[in-house]
Amino acid sequence: MTSRTRVHCVVPFCRRTAPYDEARAHQEIICGKHWRGIDRRWRSRHALIVRVLTKLGPHQVRDPRKVLHMADTIWAACKRQAIERAAGVT
Repeated sequence: MTSRTRVHCVVPFCRRTAPYDEARAHQEIICGKHWRGIDRRWRSRHALIVRVLTKLGPHQVRDPRKVLHMADTIWAACKRQAIERAAGVT
C-alpha cells in the first residue's frame, strides 16, 4: 500500500521526496538536485508557464487547453532531461 504523505522524485533510484499535496490532481516532482541539472531555458519556460497559470488561472486565458498542453509539454521535456542527465546520457 502506497503512502499519500510523500511523493518521490521522478528520476529513477532518487530517494528524495516532497510532501504530498491534496490540492494537485496529479503530482510529480523533480528534486532540487536534479532540477538544477536541467537547461536554464527549460527551467525558465516552466517558471513562465507556472506564473501565467498561477496569476491568471486556466479559465482566464483565451485558449486554456493550449496553455495546459504547453505546460504538460514543457514538464515532459524537463522530466526527460532530468532523467537523461541523471543516467549520464546527455
